[in-house]
Amino acid sequence: MRVQNWIIEWFVENTFAEKADLLQGLDNNYIDYGWLDSMGFITFLIDIESEFGIEFDGDAFQDQEFFTIEGLSKILDELT
Repeated sequence: MRVQNWIIEWFVENTFAEKADLLQGLDNNYIDYGWLDSMGFITFLIDIESEFGIEFDGDAFQDQEFFTIEGLSKILDELT
């Protein structure tokens, strides 16, 4: 849950997404919903890697779960 909370707070602080929308759309693709653009995505990745001490490889982006808050939370929970 800590990972998911961190992701939600990151979106609240760094995007125009509203917390209520994020909480209701945990399984929504955050790029498709406009919560994150390509430049924001790069910043998001850098912040995740820094916060959790991990480094993503190219294969991580093949999993569609990577692009939802719920799915990314599960992936990060497994990596940390």
